[in-house]
Amino acid sequence: MEDRTKKRLQILNPHTRCTHKDTIIISQERVGEVSGFSMRKSTSSELKVGYISVLVATRNRREDLCRCLSSILANDYENFEVIVVDQSTDRASEEAILRLESPRVRYVRHDGVGKSRAVNLGLKYVSGEFLALTDDDCTVPVTWLRHSAALLEREPDSGLVCGSMVPVEHDWAKVLIPTKRIERYRKVSGLSGRLRHPSGTAGGNLFVRTNVFKKLEGYDEELGPGATFHGVEDGDLEYRALVAGVNVLEDPDSEVLHWGARDYESGAARELQYRYAFSIGAFMMKHIRCLDPVAPLIFTRFAFGQLRRVLPSLILGRRPSGAGFLVHFFQGFWKARPWPLDRRMRRFRSS
Repeated sequence: MEDRTKKRLQILNPHTRCTHKDTIIISQERVGEVSGFSMRKSTSSELKVGYISVLVATRNRREDLCRCLSSILANDYENFEVIVVDQSTDRASEEAILRLESPRVRYVRHDGVGKSRAVNLGLKYVSGEFLALTDDDCTVPVTWLRHSAALLEREPDSGLVCGSMVPVEHDWAKVLIPTKRIERYRKVSGLSGRLRHPSGTAGGNLFVRTNVFKKLEGYDEELGPGATFHGVEDGDLEYRALVAGVNVLEDPDSEVLHWGARDYESGAARELQYRYAFSIGAFMMKHIRCLDPVAPLIFTRFAFGQLRRVLPSLILGRRPSGAGFLVHFFQGFWKARPWPLDRRMRRFRSS
């Protein structure tokens, strides 16, 4: 496999045009240069109308990534590309992508850690008017791209489409698979939309106008898997979009499958829940520090809602259900209090 990889990379050199079978390689060391042609950072004026850029961040999930990419490449929409940003500690995912030999796939090697950092890096090289985001442990239906692109075409005053992320068949008693179900179609905007948070927007099924994503400067890189605060990067993106006056569509007809199972026996499921609670606390503290008048209301409602679950057991002298979640929520809230912050963009700064 090593010889084949080297041979493929030799074929893809700066003086040779890519053939219809070539997978485009963007090396992290030469970011901005693509084997086969010059890869310039895109600007809003250069975005292709009706074209979709799918962004997938991955880390040490070769099999999941292959399953995910196969489902994306099977889509019946004609005009799209796939940009994979790989933070793996080995070359397994890169080798798997080379085997695909797809002209649609562009590969970026990134030595950093964190989904939000990876997506923001990939954003610099997208070509499409629309940006489709899914996770490497998801699979998408054949109509996924066409459906959401048509929806944003019909709703020109909206910038985001949030869809459902449903679990594959599994044993609910043994494993946890994070799930987000959109119950009905609606357009969310302004104050009423912000008051609903945290709504649990699923980053595994998010469709955005590229110019909106760029205006928001992408994800907050201190939120999300691999970051200081381990989640809620998607909900935070939606919230910042609402603050900026962007309408958000919730679409029950857009649905992806989530394969990412965490088992209860090893404690992985509980750890994931606690990380989510920790991140929600940080998300709320961030927006309170930005002097957002809605954020204290969200915090109060959420905190009291969790307390109502815990207090009856405490009063009766029983072990409280949900106490760990509540503790981690307040820990995240407190840790975010002194964290460096860009109030104008509502983004944490790297410490």
